[in-house]
Amino acid sequence: MSLNRPEEAGFISRKAFDEACQALALCSGLWSSDMSLETRRHGEHQYLKIIRLLSTNVNPPAPSDSAKLFSAAQDSHESSNIEEEDEDVAIYHSPPSLTVSSVEYHILPSTSYRVPVLYFFLHNLPPSILQSIDFVYEKLVPKHLQSGVRNAGVMGGISMTNHPLTDIPCFWVHPCNSAEAMQNILGGIKGEVSPVKYMILWIGIVGSVVGLSLPKEIFSARP
Repeated sequence: MSLNRPEEAGFISRKAFDEACQALALCSGLWSSDMSLETRRHGEHQYLKIIRLLSTNVNPPAPSDSAKLFSAAQDSHESSNIEEEDEDVAIYHSPPSLTVSSVEYHILPSTSYRVPVLYFFLHNLPPSILQSIDFVYEKLVPKHLQSGVRNAGVMGGISMTNHPLTDIPCFWVHPCNSAEAMQNILGGIKGEVSPVKYMILWIGIVGSVVGLSLPKEIFSARP
């Protein structure tokens, strides 16, 4: 499958999105020790779930500790999914034995925008921070992008919304300009554009706004 029609260059279908997710999941072993990637399903909907450990006021975890930290983070997130009807529990839950701050990204396809959309949650931080847009800009948005993202549109480029699958409050990156940005990038590429290449480029554009990036090895190792 390729996305080589000029009029469709900035968009991606659900079928192509699913194909890209599976391809990226095969490369998950290339991610750094403070990140994990997997495909998840919610009913008939497939999406990418990426967890990144946060270094706030502590030193980054050593590689040997990453498995234990991810296990704790996953326990927290799985409990959140199970108890999603209780928003307080879903947002503020912390594992009892080991607490690690993290950001959980969900990348879903949008039928209305016809582009991927990035949603994200903060975990295991003080309640006053978990829904703090100022914390997001301080810790996730690169300094050279902060002014432009804050001034994008009426509400800025990042705001709170409800997750489209679980209805849990979360942050999201507004997708209004994603298709245009992708058209500009893909317009300069000769030849066919595969779904996974589209997703790699999209994450490079949209994900980088909130601290999500791909390892350089994925560009040569992707299936």
